[in-house]
Amino acid sequence: MRCARGLKNEALQLYFRSLAQTITVKLSDGWNPEEATVSKKAIEKVSKPLKCYTDSFTSFVSMADYGEKHKYSLKWYWGELLKMFGDTQIVDIQISDIQTRLLNRYASSNTSYSTAKRYYKCIFNLMVQLGF
Repeated sequence: MRCARGLKNEALQLYFRSLAQTITVKLSDGWNPEEATVSKKAIEKVSKPLKCYTDSFTSFVSMADYGEKHKYSLKWYWGELLKMFGDTQIVDIQISDIQTRLLNRYASSNTSYSTAKRYYKCIFNLMVQLGF
């Protein structure tokens, strides 16, 4: 069993890898940090359907330092999530909708329900860290 410090370090490493990826993408798009100015405009989050985030999510998972089985499982559960909510705006997805669909889809056993729940939690945590 991992200690709490090890889990915290892993979370920080994931965060910094995500941050490094974001900065790399911005630099490749032509952003120059030395010419950046501070804008006082309010940041507007544009809500998009869940399927619009597929490329970003799958590329991050592919490059992440995860085992092959974990990568495969994350992508598989992402596909299942797209089947359920692909055309739904990301801000319109409610926890109760996910729980209801989880209960209906994985009600055959507690193990499959718990596994699915764990992967969906991981997916939504990654979505938050990636800025979705």
